[in-house]
Amino acid sequence: MWAAGDEPASLWPSAPALGGDHWLAFQDQDPWYLAPHDELVSEVHGITPCQTAESWLSGGNYSFPGLSSETSAALKTFRVKGRD
Repeated sequence: MWAAGDEPASLWPSAPALGGDHWLAFQDQDPWYLAPHDELVSEVHGITPCQTAESWLSGGNYSFPGLSSETSAALKTFRVKGRD
């Protein structure tokens, strides 16, 4: 999961957090995102190696150093809207 002190674009879904009421807040470039953990994992399944990566399979964690354009598009509904 994302935590203060991590790289600003870091996103850390975690297998042990699946099934709970957990939310992820993270920034990528300018936009901020706020997403329920399990929904985010479902959205990125198939377009990222998240659930097939060695780090996920062996330790239950995966780190996104930044979002690809495809991942950013998939997570668009979770972007936090700013004031105009």
